[in-house]
Amino acid sequence: HGDEHGDEHGDEHGDDAEAPAVTLPAEQMAGSGIVLGTAAISSLGRAVQLPGELVADRTRRFQVVAPIAGFIRSAEGTVGCSVSQGQVLVKLFSPALAELKHDYLEKAYALQKAQARQQRQEELRSHQLSREADWLEARFAVQEAELSLGAARSRLLRVGLSSETIAALDLADAEAFGHLELAAPADGTMTERHAVAGAFVDTEVLYELTDLTSVWAELHAPPSVLTGLEPGLEVKVSDLAGHAGTGKIIQLAPVGESETRTVTVRVHLDNHGGGWRPGLFVTGDLLLAGVATHVVIEHDAVQLLDGHPVVFVPADHDGEFGAREVVIGRRENGWVEIVSGLQPGEQYVARGAFVLKAAQVTSGMDSHAGHNH
Repeated sequence: HGDEHGDEHGDEHGDDAEAPAVTLPAEQMAGSGIVLGTAAISSLGRAVQLPGELVADRTRRFQVVAPIAGFIRSAEGTVGCSVSQGQVLVKLFSPALAELKHDYLEKAYALQKAQARQQRQEELRSHQLSREADWLEARFAVQEAELSLGAARSRLLRVGLSSETIAALDLADAEAFGHLELAAPADGTMTERHAVAGAFVDTEVLYELTDLTSVWAELHAPPSVLTGLEPGLEVKVSDLAGHAGTGKIIQLAPVGESETRTVTVRVHLDNHGGGWRPGLFVTGDLLLAGVATHVVIEHDAVQLLDGHPVVFVPADHDGEFGAREVVIGRRENGWVEIVSGLQPGEQYVARGAFVLKAAQVTSGMDSHAGHNH
């Protein structure tokens, strides 16, 4: 039967060499762990490792800016501390702000006077006791006062006062008109502090805050791998301290770096646990998709017999397998390309091939010993 089987595959596969079949008894087959697979055209992809570094998520950076000139009365926090949205960081005294508030109140009172005069002119006109010119003048005066008040209100809004705060202004609180509190615009970590108590500031950055629950790994990719890179591709990132995690590509830079001749690949990483620290070097491992051109089978299916790679395939009878010599290509992630020796759709021993190899080797030794005898 071994000769027939060899002839049959010799016709079908040309030069493919197949050793005499190995037969396992039914009881041995049951505990052998042999599992069959089906050869198929597929792609192994290509493993790539890219160097890079961690940076803060630039969409999660915030500044606390002095919106008007003034003196810093107090400044809170240190670099590295956590701050909460709405937390007061700076108390400012601004003579310029006091002037804006006084100006607003003056414009508000001027509007009230203009409206009272217009109302009086309306009453006189209804009794035909008002000249047309006086009535028109009162009407235009109200419109002018409304414009002036609107401009004063806009100046206060630009400084950061809310509509409610502006509406509640009262001369009774004039002593506090120059006081302004600046709060954190969002939760985050204080990454820069420029505020110094007692200093005079004029529309400048006092603090920088960063939400470090989200960071980026900026990897540097050479032109040779750009074809397979795209947003959404999963990347395993690790640093020199052994911290590792998985993220996805969110952006490829539209232009390359002139000094390194690489393209920056930005990977988003969740950092709620705080394990990632911006500024540290990292590496990114990813698998690029390839073109499916060869049969791909499980790595453990390939065994070496007499120095040649072979794959075991089912023979004519149950428990009978032949060792088929193959030409292998690339190996990747537990899979191997078969350049020749195995056709798409053929069954092969995917797991447990080492059991058959051991039986084949033992059978050959026994045969050789018997021949000498």
